Amino acid sequence: MGEMPSVPSNEDAKQPTALLIGLNVVKDAPIYIYDGNGKLINTVTIPFSLRRSASLISSPAFKVGNTYTVKTKGYEKTFTLNEPFTAVR
Repeated sequence: MGEMPSVPSNEDAKQPTALLIGLNVVKDAPIYIYDGNGKLINTVTIPFSLRRSASLISSPAFKVGNTYTVKTKGYEKTFTLNEPFTAVR
C-alpha cells in the first residue's frame, strides 16, 4: 500500500487550508465557498458521496484572519482561518 497523504501544518502550509470535520458530501452536489461578505469564491463538486467526512479545502483567495462559509446540501459552516492550517469542527 502507498503512504497516506499528510495534512499540512502551520509551518508548511503553502496557502491557508481548512480541515472541515463533519462535512456531508452528496455525489455531484455543488459545494459552495463564500467569503465573509457573502461573495462566492469557489464551487466544487465531488463525484462520490461521503457522510460526515473530514475534508481539506483551500483556495488562493483564502487569507488568514478572514471568515468564510461552506455550504452544500444539508451542511453549512462558517469559520475563521485563525492559522495557515485551521481545523473546523
